[in-house]
Amino acid sequence: MESKRVIKTKDNEYHHINYLEDVNCTTDGSETLLQLFLNSCNVYKTNNYLGTIKNDKLSWQTYEEIEKQVTKLSSFLNKLTKPKETIGIFSVNRYEWLVCEYASYMSGCSNCPLYSTFGPEAISLVLAETEMSICGASAEKALSLYNILKEQKVETFLKHLIVFDYDETLVEKFSELGVAVYFFNAIIENEEINLRPSDLKGDDIATLCYTSGTSGKPKGVILTHRNFICNISAFFRGSNNEMIEISSKEVYLSYLPLAHVMERVCVSVLLSTGGSIGFFRGNPKIIQKDYLIIKPTFIAAVPRVLNLFKEKIEEQLSKRSWFTRFIFNLALKLKIWRQSSGVFENWLLDTLIFNRIRREFGGRIRGILCGSAPLNPNVLTFLEAVLCAQIFQGYGQTETTGATTLKPIDFYEFNNVGIPFPSNKIKLVPVQGYDHDCGEMYVKGCNITKGYFKRPEDTAELFDNDGWLKTGDIVRVEDGVFNIVGRRKEIFKTSFGEYIVPEKIENLFIGGIIQDIFITGGTYSDKLTAIVVCPDTSVDKAHLLEYIEKKGKGFVENKKINKYEIPSYIILLHKGFDTYTGKEFLTPTAKKRRNNIEKYFKEEIVKAQQD
Repeated sequence: MESKRVIKTKDNEYHHINYLEDVNCTTDGSETLLQLFLNSCNVYKTNNYLGTIKNDKLSWQTYEEIEKQVTKLSSFLNKLTKPKETIGIFSVNRYEWLVCEYASYMSGCSNCPLYSTFGPEAISLVLAETEMSICGASAEKALSLYNILKEQKVETFLKHLIVFDYDETLVEKFSELGVAVYFFNAIIENEEINLRPSDLKGDDIATLCYTSGTSGKPKGVILTHRNFICNISAFFRGSNNEMIEISSKEVYLSYLPLAHVMERVCVSVLLSTGGSIGFFRGNPKIIQKDYLIIKPTFIAAVPRVLNLFKEKIEEQLSKRSWFTRFIFNLALKLKIWRQSSGVFENWLLDTLIFNRIRREFGGRIRGILCGSAPLNPNVLTFLEAVLCAQIFQGYGQTETTGATTLKPIDFYEFNNVGIPFPSNKIKLVPVQGYDHDCGEMYVKGCNITKGYFKRPEDTAELFDNDGWLKTGDIVRVEDGVFNIVGRRKEIFKTSFGEYIVPEKIENLFIGGIIQDIFITGGTYSDKLTAIVVCPDTSVDKAHLLEYIEKKGKGFVENKKINKYEIPSYIILLHKGFDTYTGKEFLTPTAKKRRNNIEKYFKEEIVKAQQD
């Protein structure tokens, strides 16, 4: 079925039928993100662009208004920077973040977001490596930055700080460190326009996107304007009856960190169509209210967030009568069955049952883009049914500018990440321990990074001799459709010589009473140990082990795993890995840092195996 859209070459390479090897501009002729911004501001002047929630009310600023602010901030930056410098951004998502981004381009500079989840050492490394002299920050993050600079006592090039919120105390604090503080609103109100000619080219650096991945030291991924333009252009080449279509009427809720490249691509796509972007208030605890206020039509999410959506809905349902639960589950099964035929709306069921739930998320969501990690198919079908929305599962990395594959809009099998994105081609390289239809995914295209900033050795390891990017992800392909199996670096071998792919096993067991699970090998045993997150405090270790054994036998019968892949030892947690403050168990994109988890729970793992 999918072979009509995916071409397999004689060299066993896969690419989309609309794949273009060399893309220099979008359909409106934009070769850089700055040109894209200016073109959209010219075409969609009076459209609502960026929205902020104040006092539980949504306040919009138009494209024309934001362009004026970008122009003024760029004029200010021109006095403090030279072209090609790197400008930092340290803040949760808010409209000033994007103003700062586009002002950096207008001044001929690049930018470097600082992840709020990075620790002091990582922040210090980024500041030193990029030699950034100026940074835009929220007051909260500015204070964090002050504490880091004061405590770490590292050499820094930082001389100027633009603070998005007024806080006079920051002026005195940073003066101790020789850093001048300016306030965003004062710049926008008082700065005279004084632009300098910009000669940005597609191959110029747009952003340095630092990622620590699942292990260790952050690396700055170099992403050019052309990388972004390539993926934005590819989105629209693939959107004809295949991917979600974005129009100027779209309203997007931005809450995934803008330091995350997937979020940057999403807001750029909205920008290119004249759509609207509303920002959450930075507090995950009240994001439900943000949905009700912004009423988005389109969102991007990671699996952990969608898992929480499902849990919240099921928690509310558990408080209803048995009859209500019975009717709900009956309707759910019927709707999921209809979805397998491509029917996502049912007037009767939606009106009587599901619209009430949908309204809790604003009532208008029609599309959800999910990336970062594989989404449990049960979560996907459940949310598509109750939210009356289509979930587009994709796969990408920072190094591929956020997109490598995406599930077509009319492809109704769920346990995959779709077909090649029109911006790149893919090939599989055999890996020991896997079947012939599996291999490590290698990628090549105009969306691929040039490498890591000031890391020539790491860059050399990233590519093979023919320039293919080695993703490190193991995939299975069937008729041009890709399914993520695991990470090459995460594969381990038991004492019996069996290769174990922990992520494959984890994805199968997540669901039901199991919120999350971590599979590791044996130090004192050849059997597997599972660290299991089960929020239900009434579940004890014996019950959980029985539950896992029963579920595992079903997977064995269905030939999804082998018997030796069922965990034999259990460590029970009643709180998630993300609640362990300061332990850095998860990356900013919610992927497990396996070394950190194993090191922290080492004694418990040994004890479980010995017992």
